[in-house]
Amino acid sequence: QRSAHVIRESQVALIEVLPESLKCELRGQAFLPTISVHPLFHVLSSIDGDVPLKVAQRCAGEKHVTTGGHVFGSGEVSCSMIFVVAGSVCYTYTLHKTSMTETLEEGHWANEMVLWLAEIPPLHPFVAEVDSDLVLVSGAQFRELAATFHHESLGLVKYAEAFLNDVGDQVTACPEQGALFNDKCQVAARADKAFAAYLSTANRHSSRRHGSVLAKLPGRLSARISETMNGNFSEESFDLSPRRK
Repeated sequence: QRSAHVIRESQVALIEVLPESLKCELRGQAFLPTISVHPLFHVLSSIDGDVPLKVAQRCAGEKHVTTGGHVFGSGEVSCSMIFVVAGSVCYTYTLHKTSMTETLEEGHWANEMVLWLAEIPPLHPFVAEVDSDLVLVSGAQFRELAATFHHESLGLVKYAEAFLNDVGDQVTACPEQGALFNDKCQVAARADKAFAAYLSTANRHSSRRHGSVLAKLPGRLSARISETMNGNFSEESFDLSPRRK
């Protein structure tokens, strides 16, 4: 099993004596390749490599799950996005009264909803089919960090809008299936479109006017997510263009 060859932080004896800043840097370099398989982080790296690196440093952590174990403990809220580094994790849900099981292997991810929603639908357990090593990205820490990315805010907001609109139909049909909203081609298209629109918008406005819009985005992103959860979305309520006086 490849999981046996993954070196975990807990296995490195000298890690505890390192300065916190160096440990943070090492974690970032260790986790960055794993999260970069997601097209959103890949696109962000082409705009500013520090953005996905900060996500890896501040929001990611490792977890080892033995065969048959649950990624999230009994009663534990599923609040992190899952990336499989080694091994495999399965997820079982019911669709149209039929039990469905999907397997996440190395390079796959799940539970992206937690990045964009403070509250997600109830999920079934993610269970390790073999001893597995994972990287978990905290949804709460990601949203807090994302609010500081002013240069990339428009793209993040547009991506979040598209994700929430797309996942809404799937969650309506089967809430538990929302955790597996992870088709790589669809995600890549969503990320490319979101940031292409951002770059186009940025070029149309002066840096001063653009900055005034970006300063308001973190709160507007939170408001947009709240509206989506409450079913109150409208295009007008989420217009990001500068207001005319």
